[in-house]
Amino acid sequence: MSDLWKSVIGFWTRFYGTRMVTIAAINGHAPAGGCLIALSCDYRIMAQGNYNIGFSAVKLGMYVPYWVHELMSRSCGRRTTEKSLQMGLLYKPDEALRIGLIDEVVHPSELLNAARKQMSNWLQVPDHARMMTKEMMRAPLLERIHSGQDREIARMTDYLRSDTVQRSIGAYIEKLKNKKLDT
Repeated sequence: MSDLWKSVIGFWTRFYGTRMVTIAAINGHAPAGGCLIALSCDYRIMAQGNYNIGFSAVKLGMYVPYWVHELMSRSCGRRTTEKSLQMGLLYKPDEALRIGLIDEVVHPSELLNAARKQMSNWLQVPDHARMMTKEMMRAPLLERIHSGQDREIARMTDYLRSDTVQRSIGAYIEKLKNKKLDT
């Protein structure tokens, strides 16, 4: 479990810390990891539809790490983030746009064109200035994660192994299985 969590943190820090322009083109549901990846991008576009985006980890009995809270707060503000993460809220595209979780909502057939257009806009900015600005804004959170990574991995691993959390996850999985069978 600690190797898995170390991989998650390692992937995320490399992705969030990349100097390249990143545009998220979200064409369906984006809970948990999908939302994390989208929030790590420079710009986020979501297709219209009956899709959800957000973090529902607490409904599984899991806590949301501080760095995810910080990442979401940067886009949505502290109060919205606190309510969202504590309640495990998921948002439809228009609501996600309203709270700042995403930057744009488009018709599904326009998603890739909108992403290409945004990429073109971002690439017109001189790379050296954009990269330096991005690094300066993201460095404090990345440094905090790097300095506390071992503690965070141990904390999450211990937490996930606890009987209470395992029972909660098991109950949630059973609920999903039963819901699937009922429909």
